[in-house]
Amino acid sequence: MKFQVSTIFFSIILSSILLVQGVSASQWFVKPSTEVPIRVGMGTKYKIVAIVKDGTAIDVLARQDSWAKIRLASGREGWILRRFLSKEKPFTEQLAYLDIENKKLGKKIIQTDSRFQELIAINSTNAQDLSACISERDQIRATYEQLKIDTTDVVQTKEKLAASEQQLKKLKKELAILENKNNELENKSTITWFLAGGGVLLSGWAIGLVTGNRRSKRRGSLL
Repeated sequence: MKFQVSTIFFSIILSSILLVQGVSASQWFVKPSTEVPIRVGMGTKYKIVAIVKDGTAIDVLARQDSWAKIRLASGREGWILRRFLSKEKPFTEQLAYLDIENKKLGKKIIQTDSRFQELIAINSTNAQDLSACISERDQIRATYEQLKIDTTDVVQTKEKLAASEQQLKKLKKELAILENKNNELENKSTITWFLAGGGVLLSGWAIGLVTGNRRSKRRGSLL
């Protein structure tokens, strides 16, 4: 009995020394196991003060040999074998964390897919707009080419029209000259015809006169 009391007293003193030395508490987790006892001292002969299950979060206050002094969330302190402790979070907690992350990723995937569908719709609209722009461009280009042809035709037509006007002016000048010549010829012809007519009349008058004289002479000789 005295030995047990001494051991307990020694454990308490040792724990106090370790705490005084400034060993800071850090969070650990109980490894997968059935149930792990928490004792008042370092040894299986000490009284069990609590039983912890797999994944229980505890604060490690000090470590000595194969034992660790811990504090539970309830504030109760005790010793536990270090082989039951791990820095890794329990599988169930990791699984829960992964499940949360998976749900987050699922939401992101849905959002990404929705955004992707929006981009597809936008791309389709842009493709239609691009096709319309290309068609309009082709129409404008065709109109431009036709205008170039029409402009060439207009220029050629203007050139032909200018040449025709020049030729028409030339023809008008020649016609005026011919009209003048024709007028002159008509005037000359009129005079000629007038003179010819006058000559005919004079000739007739002279012939008549001569003829009349002869007749008068014949009549006088007969008497």
